[in-house]
Formats: sequence, C-alpha cells, structure tokens
Amino acid sequence: MEELILNSGTKAPMIAATKYIEPIYKDGMGMSPDPHAWMDPLSSVQYIKVIKESLIAKFPEYSDEIITKHNAYKAELFALHDMISIWMDSIPKEDRVLITSHDAFSYFGRRYDVKVLPLLGTSTEADIESSSVKKLINYIKENRVKAIFSETTINPKVLQQIAKATGASLGLPLYADSIGDEGSPGNSYINMMKYNARSIFDGLLGKIAPNDFYPQSFGDEENGSFAFIMLGVIFIGLFFGVILKLQ
Repeated sequence: MEELILNSGTKAPMIAATKYIEPIYKDGMGMSPDPHAWMDPLSSVQYIKVIKESLIAKFPEYSDEIITKHNAYKAELFALHDMISIWMDSIPKEDRVLITSHDAFSYFGRRYDVKVLPLLGTSTEADIESSSVKKLINYIKENRVKAIFSETTINPKVLQQIAKATGASLGLPLYADSIGDEGSPGNSYINMMKYNARSIFDGLLGKIAPNDFYPQSFGDEENGSFAFIMLGVIFIGLFFGVILKLQ
C-alpha cells in the first residue's frame, strides 16, 4: 500500500488507519505487524475512529453527518462483536481451535480466545512445507479437531487432503483478505464476519452449516452501507487529501 501511494506522486498526507490498534508481530516478519486487524470487530471500531477524525479534519462542514454515520456504524460493530462472543463462548475451550489456509485470523483468535493454527503464514504466496502438513495432521488427530477451514481465495486442495487423512470435516470456506461478491454471504464487512463466525461455530461443534445461510447486516440499509462508504473513502482519498494505509 505504501509503495502504491508513493508511486502515485500524491502530496496528500498518509494517515495510518491502524494507529489505535495494538499490532500482532510474528516470528520472521521483522518489524512488520500482521496486517489482518480487521478480523477483530473491535479493531474495526478503531479503524472508523481514525476515518471519522480524518474526514472531519478535511471536511469540517460535514462533521455532524460524519459523526452520526460513525456512531451508527460503531453500534453495528459492537452488536457484531457481542454476537460473535456468544458463539465463541459456546464452544468448549478445548475445541476452540481454528485451522485455516493461511495466517489471517490471529486478531480474531486474540479477541475471542481461539487457538489459530494456519497452514501458511500471513502471506498466501508462501510455499507449503511438507513438515507443516505433517505437523497439522498429527495435531488434528491427537486433539480430535472436528473441522478445518479453507478460504474463499485459496485453493483448498491441501486442506481437503488433510481432512481426508484425519477424518476432520472441511468447514465452509472463510473470507479472509476480501469481502465477497454481491449476493454472497460475505457481501459486506459485517456479513463477512458474521458468516465466518457462524461457520467456525458450526464446524467446531460438529454441526453442518445450512447451504442457504446468507446473513443479514445489522441495522437499517443506510447504516449498513456506511462500510461501503468508508471503503470508498480509502480509494478516493488520493483526490480528497485523505490517504489511509495499513501498517
């Protein structure tokens, strides 16, 4: 993101949307934090706080409307957090293990006390090591993990093989690095998080998630659209003087 902004030639200020979030650092990543903070809804509360402050600083004449929209969407994020908390707390502690394609759920795990064991690191471009596969297979067998999860943007072939070797179910594919297409169960940030959490809940409890599970967003249509407005701000920031980047 930083390289993209620098190459654009913009003179606009760069504002870190993550500045109020406690980052997670991983071995082998140096001083670069795990970027997947949005997997924690309360981190998203901090994202929109920065966005609100930045927009008010740039467009003070719209401050009342910005604050109203911010507060409405913040309430939706807290409602989302409460729902996910109920689901995760309902899973026995020993079964709260999330095995996924790549390491995108550490912030989710930290917030909801879920052990996260990814096949890959934080980058989806890394090569899968046979030792990692063997280690996961042994862990799944020894701990009787009920379900493992692929992701919507990553080939599930290896996880399918792991599921076959261990007897674990392959849960519904999770959204990690992007929301879903229009009409999909992950077609907004809140729907994406709700779908992910429900899929994890059902999978780890050994349930079969219904194929027609298409969650609705919290609040009314106007409030639900605020996520898309904020995403739009990120992309048009070059023109309006507000540039947001993930550290």
